[in-house]
Amino acid sequence: MTVLTDCSHHPASLQAPAKNILRIPRYRGKLIAFVGSDGSGKTTLTSHLSIELAQDRPTTYVYLGLGSGDLGRRIGQLPVIGHMLEKKLSKKAKTTRTQGEKIPGSLTALVVYAFSLKRYFNHLKMQNALRAGLTVVTDRYPQAEIAGTCDGPGLSAAQPGNFFVAWLRKSEASLYQRMAEHHPDLIIRLDVSPQVAEVDPVFQTEV
Repeated sequence: MTVLTDCSHHPASLQAPAKNILRIPRYRGKLIAFVGSDGSGKTTLTSHLSIELAQDRPTTYVYLGLGSGDLGRRIGQLPVIGHMLEKKLSKKAKTTRTQGEKIPGSLTALVVYAFSLKRYFNHLKMQNALRAGLTVVTDRYPQAEIAGTCDGPGLSAAQPGNFFVAWLRKSEASLYQRMAEHHPDLIIRLDVSPQVAEVDPVFQTEV
């Protein structure tokens, strides 16, 4: 099921607080964001829509996901150690995203931060395209309200174990706040039925 969502009814992180309206730049381009569950068709639809829009206006596609799920699946396909390594990494990632847990080490936190930094740089690319007057279609869109899932901060759910991880956590939260200040003109939320979710293995590893 596809739901067209007016931005005024989206979570508060994608709305402009009245006191901040003057700080938000006015873009010449338009921003269309696809959000929703893994496997709901975001990548396919963003690709098709970008191609269709490009026929009568300057349009570009920007991926604003982390890409960690695809990377994990590729690791799992490695011979001999792939499955074991993927399972170990998934366990650490799940712990990092769980409220009340402790982030499992500086290296894990650094990897999560690196993925978020990559997302931030892609978001800057999106901003530049909008300033140039392009219509931008994005696969996913970051939000700053819900930590650990739904394209939110990856380090804000669990607790840091040392000063360095605490710094990464604070810095990452700041990145997401900056990204969430930019509001799509249209948000398209894709959903799937419970029946599809039960049989599709993608939903067993959704982050």
